[in-house]
Amino acid sequence: LPQFVGIQRDVTERKRQQDALAASQARLQALFDHSNDAILLLDDEARYIDANSSACALVGLPRAELVGLALSDTLPEEGRAAAGAE
Repeated sequence: LPQFVGIQRDVTERKRQQDALAASQARLQALFDHSNDAILLLDDEARYIDANSSACALVGLPRAELVGLALSDTLPEEGRAAAGAE
């Protein structure tokens, strides 16, 4: 005799929360991407993990080259000495 067991779960609320989170993330990403202000994100070791186009223009490097560099790598020589990063 074949048997079948089924479980049903209402995921409506979870889906609504996921959609709201995705919409919020999209708004924040658009703000980051299109801001006229330079926005730089660094990790705990002061390495760039992200930068918007205004920040890249300010630093003078494309994002692909900037991400992964240390903050001290982008400071002028006098700034490196003041930061103790020579």
